[in-house]
This record gives sequence, structure tokens and C-alpha cells, in this order.
Amino acid sequence: MAKRRHILFIIFYFQNGFCSGEEVSDKSNPHAETASSCSKGWFEFGNMCYKLGGKNNKVRRLPWDQASERCREEYKGTLATVHSQEINDFLVAFFLVGIQENLWIGLHDRINESVYTWDDGSPVNYLNWEPLQPRAEDTEREDCVEMVHHPSQGITGQWNDLDCGVKYQFVCQKEKGKYNEDYSDPRFCPTEVGGGYRKTTSCFHVVEEQKTWSDAEDHCIKTYKGHLVTITSFPTDIFVNYIIENKETNMWIGIRTKIGLQQQWSSGWYVSYEQWALGEKPEELEGGLCVARNYEGKWTSHVCTKLFSFVCEYSTDKPPVLKRTTDGTSCPDVQPSWRDLGGDFCYYFEAKYLLSWYEANFFCMRRGGTLLILNTQEEAQILQNFVKFKISSVYYQHHALFIGLYRHMQHDEEFVWVDGQLRRNFTLWAKDEPNTEKEQCVEMRSVDMLWNDIDCKGARGYICSVQKASSRQAPDGNTTTIHHYSPTCYTTTVLVAVVVCVLFFSGLIGVIVFYFCFSSARYERMKKNSNTKLQGNKPQYRSEIVVYDDGTYADMI
Repeated sequence: MAKRRHILFIIFYFQNGFCSGEEVSDKSNPHAETASSCSKGWFEFGNMCYKLGGKNNKVRRLPWDQASERCREEYKGTLATVHSQEINDFLVAFFLVGIQENLWIGLHDRINESVYTWDDGSPVNYLNWEPLQPRAEDTEREDCVEMVHHPSQGITGQWNDLDCGVKYQFVCQKEKGKYNEDYSDPRFCPTEVGGGYRKTTSCFHVVEEQKTWSDAEDHCIKTYKGHLVTITSFPTDIFVNYIIENKETNMWIGIRTKIGLQQQWSSGWYVSYEQWALGEKPEELEGGLCVARNYEGKWTSHVCTKLFSFVCEYSTDKPPVLKRTTDGTSCPDVQPSWRDLGGDFCYYFEAKYLLSWYEANFFCMRRGGTLLILNTQEEAQILQNFVKFKISSVYYQHHALFIGLYRHMQHDEEFVWVDGQLRRNFTLWAKDEPNTEKEQCVEMRSVDMLWNDIDCKGARGYICSVQKASSRQAPDGNTTTIHHYSPTCYTTTVLVAVVVCVLFFSGLIGVIVFYFCFSSARYERMKKNSNTKLQGNKPQYRSEIVVYDDGTYADMI
């Protein structure tokens, strides 16, 4: 089967809120069909309706057979059937990426081995297996099929066979029908907030008219009370691809460049997720350029007076702001990859190379900082998008990064930050954590930024932080300084001094050992070659002559 030019993967998993429960007019719903084709809360595609399994938006994970039974009992339907790439893309767009985990579909070979059938009994006329799947050696014990969210190989939305007893979320389907309740298409926002395509707490509007970047931003502010679109994650990026319907043209997005690595969206969010085109290096961008998304989904910089179509976004989510207590401070120039997010600290993220806690802190110290010292909830919220992007850019199974919190052995094993301070009034422990004294170090989970104690020798990515130059904040009333530091908590200067001293004394010892060995060897050679008995057992090492019994001497050359 020939590859399509674009494959759509979109997050579209909704919460209850301002975008629910209202009928949408034709203006805000360009794809509206006859009302009551699907019941409330169901997603319409073709002649079928689809819904994530479970009641009242509660997460429900079941084995394949129980999921199939639930679809029949609760909805008079079956597990989802996929007869085309279009249906597969639809399920990925509206369900898979939203729940961010694998889910069951209706394909299985439980009746006849290697003879696959659909849960609704329809013929198999389309397949979308992952590479090397299904594997012959696993066929006898893997009889049900999942749609894969984060594959080890292949792409999101492909299929894999596995044990039917694994518990997953699932998608149910049923045919369209007539219902007494008013139908509200969950893909669109209600008219009272301006309509548009809906994604969680945002409404999106595609504007075909071409404008300069500044005029486009003004249009979004005045018409929709929003901004040019903010793309903070892979799901949002693919969602934008969906609503612009693969238009082969550039479209303005909400970035106007400034000199330096850290860019910012016009909505106020920092640019954490990035899709720069080849040759576009954010650390080398000139200030005052504007950014568009091209037909391949890559970001390109342009003169802001060019005319492009654009996407507006209205969102109820507002970006957190870190207050800077001292003006005129900046990140270290030695390591340009530090991220300046507006407060008194700069940050560095590493998810590709996994280290122990001690190694991670050492590498942070080499950059001039330490493992992350976290001060506020707002700081964690700002960092979350960066953490998610770094983890999603590599196949990283842990979904957590080391931070600079560890159990201090000399202070009742209380958790202390690497700067020596206790911040008892600020903690983000996950439920039932910390849970064992054997786990001395702390990781922060990307999904919720909560903390978990962990073995310090475990391999993880990590976050570094460093205080900006000339910014020295005194501890407030919520902190207590510990003066007995961990061996990994010295400054970079002290660390370098220790290393130099160790190398110096190691070299000195080596020279002394070499000198004694060399002198001893020379003595043995001289004794062997001489017919005259030497005075004493060995020569005096620091003398320049050797004295014989007859009173004569020889130069020590």
C-alpha cells in the first residue's frame, strides 16, 4: 500500500467545561450534518458513532473480552472496526493520542489461529500492522489487537497483537440512529464563545484571508479574544494539521523571534515544543522575524510583512509567570543551552543520556549549576511542557527526570535540596511517597510533575538549574539552611580544585616511585658489573658519587 503524504494524529479527548453541551450552528460547525445522527457525547464518522469505553468520562481499562462485552451491554454496539486508513486516522485523532496509551480495537484471531476477524463480524479488508507484526512465535498466545500510542518501532496508530488479558481502554462503535435529545457535535465549540474547532480548553479558527503577522495577531485579538495559535505539544501540532486540512501553504503561528535560544508565543507561553525546519536554528535567529508553519508541519522564519493565512486560538488556560526579583541578570554565557524562563533561574533539560543521580548532579555542576532546585508550583507548571517534549523526543520509558532533592543522612534522613536548604512548606510528593528509606534520591514525573523517591543508582534523565548572574536571593522564612552538604553539592570551583589537587599528588607519588625503582635498578646493574665490593648495601640516593672500599669513587651518571 502506497504511503500517504500526510498521516494525521490528533489529540481530541475532552473534559467537561465551557465547550460542552451546546448545539453548534452551521457557521461554527462547517462539517455539521443532520442533527440526532449520534447521541450526545459520541463522535460521528461516516455512518457510525464512536465513544471511548466507560461511563461519565471515567477511565476504564478492561481485558479484550470484557471490553467487547461492555460495548454490547452498555451501548448496544461492538469494539471499533477499522476498514480504511481514514477510519484509522479518525480513531487516532479523537481517541488514541488523547488518552496517551494503547487501546483495544475489535480485531482478533481467538476462534481460528492466524485467521483474523472483527468483533462485529465484518470482513477484514484493511490492516495496519507495526513492522514485523504479528510475529509467528507469539501467535498462539497473542490473539487480540491493540492500537499503539508510543511504538518502539513504526508510527503511532499502527497495530500489534498481544495477550487478550491485558487491561486497556477501548473504543466502542454503533450505527447512527434517531435520538430524542439534541445532538451536539463534540468536535466544535459552542457559538457563545465564537464557535471553532474544539480541543480541551481551546477553540481554533482557520482564517483563509492573508495578512501580515501583526495584522493577523490583531485579527485574532479583536475577533476571537485570543492570539495566533500556540503549539505547545505534538498533539496540538497534529491537531492544527487536521483543522487546516493539509493546505500546501505557509500559515502564521504565534512566534515573533527575539535574539537568543528561548522564544515565546504571543499568548505568553514559552516555546517548549519545537518543529524548526532544516537550517532554522533558534539560537541563531535574528530578532524581529516571524514564524510560519509550512505544509510539512515545519516552522520557518520570514519577514513579518509577508502575507499568509493563519490560525487563531482562544483559550481559557493562561500561562504561569515567574517573577524576577533582580533586574539585569542573565543565564551563564559559557553554556548557551540554558533556558531563560523569566524568573531568577535558568534551566537545562536532558532526557537522551541516562545517568545515576550522582552523575547527573556532577554534569549539572560542570555546567555551572546543580540538579533542579524547585521553589514554586508555578515553576513546576512552566517546566512541565519542556519536560514532556524532551521525554517524547526520545524513546524514554521512565517518563521522569532526576531533580536536586536527596535524603540527608546526617539530618534524620530528611530530604534536602542540593543547595543545602529545607523547603518544608513546598512539596509535590505523589500519593504514598516517599515510601521507603532505601530510596535516597528523587525523580519528578512528567505527567503531573509530582515527586517519587528512587534508588540513586537508577538511570534517569535530569533537569539542571542555575541562578542567574548577579542574582543572589536570601532564604525566606520557609527555608532552613543545612551546612553539612552532600559530597555532590560543592560548587564547581571547589570541585575543580579538588580534581587538580588529586592529579598533582598522584603525579608526585608517581615520580617518587619511578625514581626509587630506577635508582634500585641502576644499583643492581652496577653491583653486577663491578669486581669491587661496594660500601654498604646501597648507594645514598641523593649523592652525586659512589664511594668504594679503596677510597676511590665514581660519578653517578
